[in-house]
Amino acid sequence: MQISNNHSQDRLEQNPAISVVDLTLRYGSVPIIENLSLDFPKGAFTALIGPNGCGKSTLLKSLTRILPPVTGSIAIDGIPMGDYSAKALARNIAFLPQVLPVPDGITVRQLVAYGRSPHNDIWGRLGGGDTAAIEAALAQLEVTELADRYVADLSGGQRQRVWIAMIVAQQTPIILLDEPTTFLDINHQVEVLRFARSLAAQGKTVVAVLHDLNQAFRYADNIAVMKGGKLVASGRPDAVARPELLHDVFSIDCSIIKDPESATPMLVIKD
Repeated sequence: MQISNNHSQDRLEQNPAISVVDLTLRYGSVPIIENLSLDFPKGAFTALIGPNGCGKSTLLKSLTRILPPVTGSIAIDGIPMGDYSAKALARNIAFLPQVLPVPDGITVRQLVAYGRSPHNDIWGRLGGGDTAAIEAALAQLEVTELADRYVADLSGGQRQRVWIAMIVAQQTPIILLDEPTTFLDINHQVEVLRFARSLAAQGKTVVAVLHDLNQAFRYADNIAVMKGGKLVASGRPDAVARPELLHDVFSIDCSIIKDPESATPMLVIKD
């Protein structure tokens, strides 16, 4: 799916879906993120990039209240995160962590159905709307034919699509993905990134931690660059893809050229 630069720019200029102000996070006494402020544009695909250990995954955890802030604030659609109940937050934000278990004895349809938990009644029962959402998510990720198979029997690429189908079934306006392409073959990486971009085109706010810079530049609308627990830069890929910035953050010497297929910035390492 091709998305025009004008369409992408329009989305970046909307009010933020998530606003982070002066955020400080720690594990015990160890500071991980300090005084970070960042807006995530509504209806856009934002890629978080930066060296290992810079705080990308930690930031995602704070956006779901897994890790509470030491100082600072987070607002979801203009409302302080603390004002949301756990169920209300789960109806607004879906989070797919990097490390996922291989569930034993659970079928694909059963796993995808877990995405409906925030919408269930107090007895955890599924209604007609839940069933429709599950079937739609299976179809959207093209895993309907796998619905009655056990998740443990699937390949890595199939399993990742099923996990994504689960969070799609959750039907939240915001989706957070922590390194969704890790351990996948290149064809499955591209599938995941294209799907993330298509979700943003449908109006979802997607935030993903990515390690491949060229994939981030090609598929994301917005890039946030982190180093040492701080925000270094943010903006459109063509504004962030600068050799001097990438050298400072990643210690690489590179040139930036135009991708001949997508016309997006492409990093080329110098010998």
